[in-house]
Amino acid sequence: MDQLVVVGFDGSPSSETALARATALGARLRVVSGSSVTPSAIDGVDGSFEHQVVEELTVHSLFHACELDEIPLVVIGEDLAKPGSLIRQSLLAAAQRCRHDRPLACLLVVRSHSDVAGYRRILAAADGTVGSGFAALAAGRIAMLTGAELRVTLVERRKNFDRRRLIDSHPGDPDFDPAKFRINPTKENPRLAEARHFIETAGIPAMFDYLVGDPSSAVVDAAHRGGYDLLVSGLVGEHPASTRFDNAGRLTKHMLTQGRVDHLVVLDSITLGVVGARRTQAALRRSAEMLVGSGA
Repeated sequence: MDQLVVVGFDGSPSSETALARATALGARLRVVSGSSVTPSAIDGVDGSFEHQVVEELTVHSLFHACELDEIPLVVIGEDLAKPGSLIRQSLLAAAQRCRHDRPLACLLVVRSHSDVAGYRRILAAADGTVGSGFAALAAGRIAMLTGAELRVTLVERRKNFDRRRLIDSHPGDPDFDPAKFRINPTKENPRLAEARHFIETAGIPAMFDYLVGDPSSAVVDAAHRGGYDLLVSGLVGEHPASTRFDNAGRLTKHMLTQGRVDHLVVLDSITLGVVGARRTQAALRRSAEMLVGSGA
């Protein structure tokens, strides 16, 4: 797929790293900058790209620059906005995009110290929400482009206090295997199970398992301990079933704040409330077809 990648550039070291990352990912690259950035500032970029100037460089203007691309990918440096503001801007900008019959939008936040040589290990964090399936597919797409190792992990939220005590009683025990609590890590999330089917059908090697812990901390710790260089998630709230606007993405915000690796935030039309839940399967299949070439 000849995917358009839009990158925000303000001349800062953070945006320079984001630009290098976007160059590695995109067949077609559109560099968007504010009017204060001179064209000479991006002359050193390898490959061909379009340059577009906007009055103000924001998440909204970057998604707008994606025009009618089916699944827009916007790449920014971590210093463009603080995590809380970034989530709010992304919610509004992606919702506007998805109203035009687009199943999802993706925002890649690149860390200033990121090694842009290429992603080697990708961790996709899933929870009990429908967005987990879309996040897994987006992670599969990046793995397919880069040849990176992909792990999709379902987070157990520690509601069972007996399990919590058991896990906490085995700190650092190499023989303790919490996987015995889960026979099938996708069993409790049918949309994640469907995404898994599409990923495997596309021939993308992936490991599926689960983590037990408080979601944002468990995922960030796993990314650090496992040497992952990209974390992928949907909008993870504090409660999987919650539809409250102020809850949406709260744990994603925590992961953006605490994490030290690049983070791809996947915003799908179902989670955003733009499309009704009855159309989830169709949206997931369409996303699978566009992202990994299966699901038709």
